[in-house]
Amino acid sequence: MLRWMNTSIRVRSTIDTSTCVTPMMDTSSSVKAAIDTSSKEQPIMYCKAIITVQILWFCRSEAFVNLAVNGIATQKGVYGSYDASKAIDGNYNQSFNGGSCCHTAAGQLSAWWRLDLRKTAYIHRVVIYYREDQWDRLSGYTLFISNSSNPKYDRLCYEDRPPTYHPNVVQNITCGMTGRYVVFFNERAKPEAYVELCEVEVFAYYPIIARSKQ
Repeated sequence: MLRWMNTSIRVRSTIDTSTCVTPMMDTSSSVKAAIDTSSKEQPIMYCKAIITVQILWFCRSEAFVNLAVNGIATQKGVYGSYDASKAIDGNYNQSFNGGSCCHTAAGQLSAWWRLDLRKTAYIHRVVIYYREDQWDRLSGYTLFISNSSNPKYDRLCYEDRPPTYHPNVVQNITCGMTGRYVVFFNERAKPEAYVELCEVEVFAYYPIIARSKQ
């Protein structure tokens, strides 16, 4: 899948006050930038403006890479030995007996699973492989992209609202957002809330910041 390089440009301007002159002086060799004055009686001065341009490149290779495999996963409580890392172990077996699904603790009204990509990335798509025999526990989930390690909500990527009666246990979600953390969240008034992810893929890329130019 061939992708064009995405570019973001940041422009920052400053005024070199040592170059300021009044209109009576020869300013033909200076870059003229009028400065507003607080009083009409004060003469307008012309100064040299220094403009700094910073180009932020999001480097895309021929395909988005699954960054989840090198991430760090955590979750709200653990049931047995089914910790958060099992959702990024490369095993796509969606049978709970296969031992490759995470499982949050019992007795909770809300549950979450969080993936730290280690640094900010452009997140194109998230694919979720849920426990195949518990699709009803997937219903009503939300997916967030965050720049904070706090599992509280940040920017919403996807929300299953109203809750799907029989959601597909393989969810393919397009985000198109920038962030460091991917948060899967679910809650229940009753019965208990669980997160049982058997594998999560995050197709994304890391940005490259070009050197500043003046």
